[in-house]
Amino acid sequence: MAHGVIRKINNRLTFLHRKDQFLNYKLRRLLCNALIQSSFDYVCSSWYVNLTKKMKLRLQATQNKCIRLCLRLGNRTHLNYSDFKKINWLPVEERVFQCISAHVFKFFNKGCPAYVNDLFLTINNSIITRQNSMGLYQPYRRTDTGKNTLSFMGPKIWNKLPMQIRQCKVLNTFKHKVKDYFFDLLHQKETNQFIFYSWCD
Repeated sequence: MAHGVIRKINNRLTFLHRKDQFLNYKLRRLLCNALIQSSFDYVCSSWYVNLTKKMKLRLQATQNKCIRLCLRLGNRTHLNYSDFKKINWLPVEERVFQCISAHVFKFFNKGCPAYVNDLFLTINNSIITRQNSMGLYQPYRRTDTGKNTLSFMGPKIWNKLPMQIRQCKVLNTFKHKVKDYFFDLLHQKETNQFIFYSWCD
């Protein structure tokens, strides 16, 4: 499945490269969003968390190609925070975390299907505070397969988000704030070599 998505994206990138001389930045970004980014979003919402590390790196490398095309950078140009920020795309893994966060947001705001409601449990303490009332119970999972499920990843990511983001009531506002938050983390990681940043641990 992942091989097929990567092949599809690369074919579309080849097509856009052939037409590059006729496209300005606005058109390149528009076409990449319409023809390519949707494929990454499909990966995010479907089966990214169960991919091997090697396959995840291949997906990121494919997204990097797309960004280089949009920004007309050389094939071997190293991408940094400013490149992702300019095109307003989170790296693939952070985009996955944003999508998972949105599922939990819908759970708290009564906007998700019944089967998703059954995946999460809110934290119930004898003393209810504003902080833990917006938290999710983190289930125990022994295997890697269990740790890659939405019921495990959802609470893990959600509970790390700042309270002011979790308290949003409008989905689009929430998504924008989550994106800005992950961009800030990426920037901190890039500018401070002593910051260890991983949401998977």
